[in-house]
Amino acid sequence: MRPALQTILDQLLRESEDTRAVTLDAIGDAFGTELATPDDIELVLGALEAQGRSVAAAPTIDAQLRLRQVLVVARDLASRTGRKPTPSEIASEAGLDESSVRAALLLGRVMGR
Repeated sequence: MRPALQTILDQLLRESEDTRAVTLDAIGDAFGTELATPDDIELVLGALEAQGRSVAAAPTIDAQLRLRQVLVVARDLASRTGRKPTPSEIASEAGLDESSVRAALLLGRVMGR
């Protein structure tokens, strides 16, 4: 695991010592502006689970709607460009900030687990 991801993991483990649960908000805050691939996120989520943590998510309606919007835009961009779009491209096309796109993509990954 690269050092930046280890730092994120260590922070999440410290913050969840009492509850043994990590929220999506906490994960999003810990990643902050760190550029992370889906594999990076999976690596951190897997490491959290290996340490006995659960990823707790009760997505709000707004978060679910944002995820839907991000996925629709991402699919449209992929069909037009013939490649997987970047979070920055999705944000620009969807009229969202990049951190909202990353949060929505993270929610999608967690919901898909």
